[in-house]
Amino acid sequence: MFNDGGYMMDMHGMEWAFWPVVFVAVVVAFLFFGRGRIGSGRDRPSETPHDVLRRPLASGDLTPGEYEERKVVLDRDGSGRV
Repeated sequence: MFNDGGYMMDMHGMEWAFWPVVFVAVVVAFLFFGRGRIGSGRDRPSETPHDVLRRPLASGDLTPGEYEERKVVLDRDGSGRV
């Protein structure tokens, strides 16, 4: 039984098969259960174009005059909802 190495070869083969199966299971679980959790925006409320426009104004990238000009365009083009 132990002289020809057959028993040990079988166990060694199973060990090599075990780790790839575990790796694939972890990847599949991450993709299946982790989908939509990070960066999907599913948990965040939708932003309006006005909300997006307020950010550069708040950070100083837009002057109040530029903000008002762009706000008029948004108001003219639609309801302001994404």
